Parts: sequence; structure tokens; C-alpha cells
Amino acid sequence: MNGNMMSPEPGAGGSGASKGNDAFAIPDAAWPSESVVTEILLSLITDRPSVQPARANPGTEAKTDYFRVIVSVATNAWRAENEVLDPQTGQIRSGMEGFATHIEAIYQNLGEFGIIIHDHTGQAYDESQSLNVLEVIPTPGLDKTLVTETVLPSIYWNDRLIQNGEVKIATPLPSSAPVSPS
Repeated sequence: MNGNMMSPEPGAGGSGASKGNDAFAIPDAAWPSESVVTEILLSLITDRPSVQPARANPGTEAKTDYFRVIVSVATNAWRAENEVLDPQTGQIRSGMEGFATHIEAIYQNLGEFGIIIHDHTGQAYDESQSLNVLEVIPTPGLDKTLVTETVLPSIYWNDRLIQNGEVKIATPLPSSAPVSPS
């Protein structure tokens, strides 16, 4: 031993060659590099047709699946949160406190990976936002366009949009100003 119990010498039971002999050893995770992750995400969010390489790389398909799964987990955590919260008060429904704690933990884990889930309900809307509008409802008494319902949240990874939100919006009724004769 080198005197430091936290960093054993190679082959001394901590890592390296001894892992192969331990039937219960968990192999180290092999995460893709940031450049591979960025390339995968860009390919997911661009609208260009996919170009097939001469030889398929099975490793890339598996890596792409990680992000599809992460987006799916994030969307489903958002949906579960909506089930736990009372729509009128925004408070956790009685008896759902345990579920809310688990959902918050999922949000925390996703945040550690750089995933942010954005619900647009109640916010102002303008056409420059990257949102798919599913329904437009002309509404009296409004002075600006508002998102009335988020059907699918926007999801960001390290400030990059990886899922467009889908929303329903309410727009002000057109003013019925009298037309003056010319």
C-alpha cells in the first residue's frame, strides 16, 4: 500500500485488473464524449433528411436512444407532476406528497444532466417562440396573447432546445372599431 487508503495501488482490490475477477463488480459506465452528445442532439432537432453512411455505426444508434429516453422520462415526469398538482390551486393534492417528492427527485436528477423542462401555461406568447400552436382561442377581455395550456413541455439540454413545446393559446378578440365613412 502507498499509505493512502482512498487510492489503492493497481491490482490491490480497488480497480483495474481485480475487477475482472470479481463476479459482482459493476462495469464503469461508458458515456459518450460531449462532442458526440452534441452531434446526436443536433441530429435529433434538425429537420434535414437523414443521410445514411456507407457503413452503419451501431454505437451511434444506442447513444441516440439515450437522449430519446431522457426526453421521454422528462416529459413523463412533467405529466406525473400535473397529475399530482391541483389545477386550481397549484398545490400538491392530499395524499400525493410522497409521489411529489419522487417527481422532484427526478427533476433534480435531470437537472444534474442539464435537462430543463419548461411548462408555458399562463405565460405570454409571441410568434418568435419555438412552440407548436395546436389551438387558437379568440377570447374577450385579453390585451395580449397567452398560453392557456401546455400540451407538451419544451425541453432543453444545456440551453439547447431538444423538444418543442406544444400549446393552446388565447388571443384578444379583434377590436370592433367603427368604420368611418370616407
